[in-house]
Amino acid sequence: MLCAALVAFRSTQLATTYRYADLDRAEAAASRGDWPAAIAAARTALARRPLDGRPYRILARAAAVHGDERASSRLLELALHYAPRDVPTRALALQRAVLDGNYAAAVRHADLIARVQPDRTPAVLPILSWLAVTEQGRAELATRLRDRPVWRSAMISYLVATVPRTDDLVAVMHLIGQSSALSPAEMSTYLERFVTARQWNDAYFAWLNELPAERRQQLASPIDGDFERAAATGSPFEWRLAPAKGVDARIVRRVDSDGHALKVTFAGSRVAFNGVAQLLLLQPGLEYRLRWQSRAESLITARGLSWELSCAEPPGMNLLTTDPLRGNVVWRQQESVFRVPANCPAQWLRLVLQARTPSEMTALGTAWFDQVVILSNVESP
Repeated sequence: MLCAALVAFRSTQLATTYRYADLDRAEAAASRGDWPAAIAAARTALARRPLDGRPYRILARAAAVHGDERASSRLLELALHYAPRDVPTRALALQRAVLDGNYAAAVRHADLIARVQPDRTPAVLPILSWLAVTEQGRAELATRLRDRPVWRSAMISYLVATVPRTDDLVAVMHLIGQSSALSPAEMSTYLERFVTARQWNDAYFAWLNELPAERRQQLASPIDGDFERAAATGSPFEWRLAPAKGVDARIVRRVDSDGHALKVTFAGSRVAFNGVAQLLLLQPGLEYRLRWQSRAESLITARGLSWELSCAEPPGMNLLTTDPLRGNVVWRQQESVFRVPANCPAQWLRLVLQARTPSEMTALGTAWFDQVVILSNVESP
């Protein structure tokens, strides 16, 4: 994996800035493996411009080809000193640092490449991703990502997509989260790896691992059923409020009492709405009660708003559709009973605008929801 990443990285065309004839000749000779010509041209370039670090980089490569690692290292240090922002020099230093096991230097060089030449960021991500499978490497990578460099989101997406072992992925993401909490977008990207693979428990515990200790003591089903947590983490195990044209769904303060509630307002246009959702892990084989409070203000819709519960695996198996809400309704408590079958390890709870035809998708007015809770039927009311 590392060798392939280094070979691919070495083959990328990392552009230099200011060029001149002697340097061009040295670069061209090195690219075709004519090292005597490359050395001669690089020395000529240095004689004319002794403070240019780029010829030192070519000489460092030549020394490495001829097996003189000590001279190569010394020449590379001179190249970095005199041309600290030269991307090909940093690329060579990055490869050398990885092979030497100097992961702190590797991250430092990769960071500079990504900042000086952002379009080359994809070339360094495979090398940095390899660091995530080693304890020291992932610690150095997490330390740099703590400061939120411009390439952080790209790095996290690449880690999620490519780190082979989920244990390594969890370890590096936990270090990143400890240093600098994952944003909702980053958390969503991270957990999608497990959700897509239908690794429901792995997704849940990966999310749980990033929560503050005090929040772990306040978990119920569904999470934040009283809508009192203002900021979500991006986890599917919390409310997902997906935007949709013609409808506004948000958590707001209740005007009639303390606390917050979910408010859904329809603008009178046609909309296929199922944008309030949460992933659940209810124990299969048991019977449950969904209990909630609701209110409607001039909610005009053909078939109303309902809670729907369906299996995430196998997808689409409906377990419950509650009585629809529409019209004008004061706050009231409702309850519905359902059973989770044995072959349904994870479930989606969604708020859905019921419609059988496009004409029934038009909705106008406001609905409120609060105190949503799921109880096992062996529990007392």
